[in-house]
Amino acid sequence: YAQNGFVEKACELFDRMPQRNVVSWNAMIVGYAHNGFVQKALETFKQLHSQ
Repeated sequence: YAQNGFVEKACELFDRMPQRNVVSWNAMIVGYAHNGFVQKALETFKQLHSQ
C-alpha cells in the first residue's frame, strides 16, 4: 500500500499485524520515507530498535 501512496492504509494494516518482522518494519519505514513522512520514518525506526 505504501509504495502506491496509501500510507494511511499501510499504517492501519501494520498496526493490526499480530507479529511484525524485519520485512514489515522495513516496508513501513521505506513507505513513510518515500512518501515524504521522514519524521514518521525515523520514529518507526526508533520503535523497531526499542523492541
